[in-house]
Formats: sequence, C-alpha cells, structure tokens
Amino acid sequence: MTNTASRERMPDRRPNQTRELTWAESDGQATTYTITIGFRLNGTSAEVFCDGAKTGSAMQALLADACVVVSLALQHGIEPSALVHSMARVPVTETETAPASIIGAITEVLMQGSAIEGMDLQMTADRTTAALDLKVAFEPEDASPMERMPR
Repeated sequence: MTNTASRERMPDRRPNQTRELTWAESDGQATTYTITIGFRLNGTSAEVFCDGAKTGSAMQALLADACVVVSLALQHGIEPSALVHSMARVPVTETETAPASIIGAITEVLMQGSAIEGMDLQMTADRTTAALDLKVAFEPEDASPMERMPR
C-alpha cells in the first residue's frame, strides 16, 4: 500500500492557544486537562497537545499517543469537524449528545479553536504576534512533545 497523502511540515516556531478542559470520569471524579492547539499562519489548527494526567500513568501515555494521531490527521488535511463526527458519543438528553471519551472532548476543543475568525498571525524574527487576545508561545526546535506542554 502506497501512502499518497503528504504531511504538511510545521514551522519550528508557531503560534498556539492553551485552554483548560475538565473531564468527569464515570466514577464522578473530575480532572482538569490543559489542551494546547498549534496553529498554521492562516489561523487553522494543525496540532494538539494535552497535559494533566498523572505523570507516568497509562492515561498520560494514551493522551500523548492520541494527540500525535490527531495532529498527524490535521497535518494530512483532515478537518477537525471530521474528527469530531467520527468519535463516539453518548446521549445527554433526548436531543443532545456528548463525547464518550476524553479524546472526543479534545477533538471538540480542537474544532472550537480551528477557525478563529479574524485571526491574523505574523511571524517576525524573534516572536509571533496575534491580532486576537490569544496566549501565544514558542516551542524549542528540538523539544519533545511533552517538553512543549505548558507547565
């Protein structure tokens, strides 16, 4: 099988936005996760990172792997809305559903940040600026995904 889709290489420095997501497990315990969305210069989302699970836990590894897969899908041209519609959902009311997993919730956060109206990003030699009130940060060129996570 030949891979015909090419992956978009991300610039070493790129704007990002950080949000918090609180997820309640079936046992009722809630955990707050930090979701960071990396953007292309046109304002569309191109990658996602998640932090907040206990260090060294299976959940931390699962979220890191899921974010890599979601990021690769975005960089191969898959729209965030397609990811959201592909994830499992559970009924909340007769007319509403919610993500069935934290991974589905992350894709919803990603979709909300994927088309920020009026976003005008400009790269300069030493910083990125955004026309909207966004939390913008830099990522070291040689940082691993976990090192790029906000602390």
